[in-house]
Amino acid sequence: MILFLLILINSLIFGLFLPWWCIIPVAFVHCFQLSKSLKSALLISFFSVFVLWMVVSFYYSAGNNHILTGRVADLFGLGGSAMSWLWMVLLSPLPGAITASLAGVSGYLTKQLFFKK
Repeated sequence: MILFLLILINSLIFGLFLPWWCIIPVAFVHCFQLSKSLKSALLISFFSVFVLWMVVSFYYSAGNNHILTGRVADLFGLGGSAMSWLWMVLLSPLPGAITASLAGVSGYLTKQLFFKK
């Protein structure tokens, strides 16, 4: 739970000032320091960034009454219903979450490489 919160909060703070890929060193460093297994490094870093980006995406989408995300969903062919914006809010965090999970796995494996027990 600590690892989840650390990645989520630090990604949010650094994301305010740095480019989107600042999640890579955040997930790498925190999984290097705190991760106990490969599976936890992968899943915790994935879900922490997924939740963060989903909440941020929903926040920005709600600011314009979901008009822009609904139109982007139409461009991707995700339906023309009134709730098509929800597909974009759920799908847009995937690239960041996959990137963070790979960084978390890299951090854990780097720790195993240097501090093999």
